[in-house]
Amino acid sequence: MNNVMIPLIITHVSIWLSLFVGAVLISDDHYEDTQDHVLGIALIIVSLTGFMALFFLELVLFGGNV
Repeated sequence: MNNVMIPLIITHVSIWLSLFVGAVLISDDHYEDTQDHVLGIALIIVSLTGFMALFFLELVLFGGNV
């Protein structure tokens, strides 16, 4: 395992966790608390953007062998 893989694995795990937390905040039963829903939507958008950026970074780092 080379030195590039460890930060990539940590980044993958943190993006998955933020995506999960965003989904939990959106699916909360308390509809009167809209701040949590906005935070959940923002976390999901940031997570999906992070996935796209990480995919392109892996394409550059590994030369298309993702």
